[in-house]
Amino acid sequence: MSEESCPDPPRKGGCRFDPDCILTDPTRLEPPVEGLTIVLRRRPAAEVQAWLGLVRQVELSWRAPWEDFELLRPWTLRLEDLVVGQEDDLFELESLIRRARERGATHLLASLSWQDTEPCEEYQHRLLGLIRNLCDQAGLTFAAQIPGAKVNQYLASANCCRWPEKG
Repeated sequence: MSEESCPDPPRKGGCRFDPDCILTDPTRLEPPVEGLTIVLRRRPAAEVQAWLGLVRQVELSWRAPWEDFELLRPWTLRLEDLVVGQEDDLFELESLIRRARERGATHLLASLSWQDTEPCEEYQHRLLGLIRNLCDQAGLTFAAQIPGAKVNQYLASANCCRWPEKG
């Protein structure tokens, strides 16, 4: 899976996150799993579910049935491929972010999907800024991942959701 480097933290030249440690919808896991980030876009098999408490980070797609998952630790909501102009209703996003926080999410990673015409850069930054504000209100950290676009690095929270603080 190809990953763009996170613009956060800006003074360090990007995220320390290792894209080789991402597994998307794994069918099984074997030790060592402590350094892995697991991205789930569908319900995990019971074998995978049993290991989720040990991995470094769990990221759940907002398109997955994440509200039904049993999670034992903080996780990241992946607001991936948000369709601008169709799925950017701020009231719905606010409700989604609030529900994710109530279910234990601590971070949000946003990416936008372009349809026929791309919105102007100003709209893109304004939308990401509004989503960041919703995250701030809910108590989630925020980072944006927009391949091929320059995202204002100061939109990202101090603690990138790709590299959460160690407890």
